[in-house]
Amino acid sequence: MESDAFAYLKLFRLRIRRMHSVPRISRRLFIIICCIQVFLLLILSSLRLAPNVTPFDVHEYFPNIPFLRGGKTTISTAQQADSKITLLIPIHKPNLQFCRCLRTHLINGFEPILVNLGIDNGGNRANKYFKIQGVFNYIKRNPDKLRPYDVIAVIDGFDAYSQQGPDTLLDRFKESGQKIYTGVDKNCFPNDPSGPVCNNIPESEYSPDAFGPDTDKDKLWADRRHTRPRWVNSGTIIGYYDALEKLYDSMVNYKAPDDDHGSDQRLFAVHYYWGNFSVALDFKSRLAVSVAFSEWELDFLKNSSTIKELGVKPWTGKVSNTGQDVTIDRRPIVRNRLMGTAPVFVHFPGVARGLMTGWEQTLWWTSGHDNATWILTDYVLDKVVTVAEDQRRYTFREICGSYVRPWGKLAEPSMDAASGHN
Repeated sequence: MESDAFAYLKLFRLRIRRMHSVPRISRRLFIIICCIQVFLLLILSSLRLAPNVTPFDVHEYFPNIPFLRGGKTTISTAQQADSKITLLIPIHKPNLQFCRCLRTHLINGFEPILVNLGIDNGGNRANKYFKIQGVFNYIKRNPDKLRPYDVIAVIDGFDAYSQQGPDTLLDRFKESGQKIYTGVDKNCFPNDPSGPVCNNIPESEYSPDAFGPDTDKDKLWADRRHTRPRWVNSGTIIGYYDALEKLYDSMVNYKAPDDDHGSDQRLFAVHYYWGNFSVALDFKSRLAVSVAFSEWELDFLKNSSTIKELGVKPWTGKVSNTGQDVTIDRRPIVRNRLMGTAPVFVHFPGVARGLMTGWEQTLWWTSGHDNATWILTDYVLDKVVTVAEDQRRYTFREICGSYVRPWGKLAEPSMDAASGHN
């Protein structure tokens, strides 16, 4: 259907070329009719592209466990004060977009551990599902390095930027008192929208009229801008080691119908529905925000005093070739206007993926300082990441150096010729 729409656009251009001899009024009417037809075709395309979910009897597979909303931690204050944080990024093969995301994590002071690097399980769906196995493998292999009260964050490798650092993430998570937090979504993807996994869960913490009279009245899967977020988004996970070990152990050993496999998000949604793994959703966007269908609720905050009130601190570091100390304000920074928060991670799943490059050019690590792009890219070149499976260590230069352009931005090598740089 989508290809039909684009084929129609080509036919439309051909017809326009043949319309020069037709009176102007008729030409205008013809153009209006054609535009309406293209619009309708694109709408039908979006409907057809909605997830093809095979309904099944959820109670045949899911036990009837009463729901518990999140779960407060019993970790002592002294243990929390001693907690350390680990950032895991499942990624089987680096590319340009991964390198752009990785650069932001290194700029902000994270020391990422790459999970599943070089392990291709046979396609996108299989690799998504194997994210769970890879994270679980890391947790089980490192009991001597990870204490029950240490914190692990797991984020998608290709579509999540960080705009603040690990200290902020750790402090905010500990302040929440929760055992596990996940991102929150406006779609119950990829589960059956009429089933209990999508419906027998708590309501959104957004107010019932958060988006005016049309709140929660969206009908199309492809347009959820007026829907309050309510469902799990597994692109950002953060939790205490002991709680995540139990959760991932259950997901790895979960016996599900064949159509469940291939989606880590479906398994997270199922376990959230069960309610016995103390999973809570980050409605306030203090840790992460999902941009999908939410870009109208977000803005690029530039006001220094407001940014300071949100607890956002400037970036500080050294320029490698001079050793000079540099301070760069973290502005503009993405803010959730409804919640009044500036999240640590900004996640661009699904329909929001096309916004990533444009937003990156607006955010502080690109535009917050006259030479921010080069200073910060230079800063990360020799920062190190570790591979979970064999503990190999690579610098950013070794993994992503082929994408670094002379002016500090990351782009495909072919961009040099087009831009005139070499």
